[in-house]
Amino acid sequence: METPDRSRPYLERAYLDHAASAPLYPEVVSVMQETLLELHANPTGMHSSARAAKTALEEARERIATLLGCLPHEVVFTGGGTESDNLAVKGVMRGVLGDALAPRDLSGVVVSEIEHRAMIAPAARLAAEGARVAFAPVTSEGIIDIDRLSALLDEQTAFVSVMAVNNEIGTRQPLSEVLSLVRERSPRAVLHTDAVQAPMWIDPKEFMLCDLVTVTGHKVGGPRGIGVLVVRDGVKIVAEIEGGGQERGLRAGTPDVAAAVALALALELTVARRDETATRVRALRDRLISGVLASVPDVVLVGADSARVDGFAPFALAGIESESLLVLLDRAGVDAAAGSSCASGATEP
Repeated sequence: METPDRSRPYLERAYLDHAASAPLYPEVVSVMQETLLELHANPTGMHSSARAAKTALEEARERIATLLGCLPHEVVFTGGGTESDNLAVKGVMRGVLGDALAPRDLSGVVVSEIEHRAMIAPAARLAAEGARVAFAPVTSEGIIDIDRLSALLDEQTAFVSVMAVNNEIGTRQPLSEVLSLVRERSPRAVLHTDAVQAPMWIDPKEFMLCDLVTVTGHKVGGPRGIGVLVVRDGVKIVAEIEGGGQERGLRAGTPDVAAAVALALALELTVARRDETATRVRALRDRLISGVLASVPDVVLVGADSARVDGFAPFALAGIESESLLVLLDRAGVDAAAGSSCASGATEP
């Protein structure tokens, strides 16, 4: 197993890849260890130990719902952001396409062209299964092009997805405007947003206006392997993982109680410290941007300054492969990324 380069002490390394995975809060590590040791029973059981685990699971669900501004039963625990995105688009569309009572004309899927691969790939698969899929363009600043999105929406559109904050360049998308447009142009459609990059930087009210919302643990100082899909009342989806009927029948499998408790605490800490974190990170980011633009030739800052959240500093450099640049940065003690972690291995300039 490859380990991080320790030729430089860990504390001397600059970790600039929080959008891929953020370090765990120490408090989250402690509560997760405690829960793993004390609540080992399966929460679906009937005995006292199982009931204790079930209570912890439901309390975590309630805490997450309070933070996000939804009802507890609308919080569906999943294995992470990728699973939540897949459940959202496949769950809606396979429910529509496979329901003999559903309108036959309701087959349209529209997602922005800068969605995470966890949305792009299942949308492409649904196209092969008979759905009518379109990818909505964005402007040169990385913001959804509202006029071109409008042209793609119609009465037959069943599902729309526009992420709250882009995972590569950090642009905040105008979800309120998107929602109004979807309700006007495609009144039978549900609107989903991938909000995994959002809780650290914006108020949940900005993304919780959607019908389906994806959140994950490891972007907010929580563990990997745990996420949430918020499924608002009235939204019909079918399960992708079937079996025991857990999570209202939408996601079978024994729940990870410790991870759910850890996610609840991570979200609480993230929301409570958001303003303080944003102020601190903004100053560091602006210093980095100024230094790079002043000292590196042929470099461009990507995306709209006004729409970029504080934790992103995306650059484009001419004439160098991204993989080569990352190797050089790594040797210099800088942990960075060239695009989404799910697209790692790309070597385009």
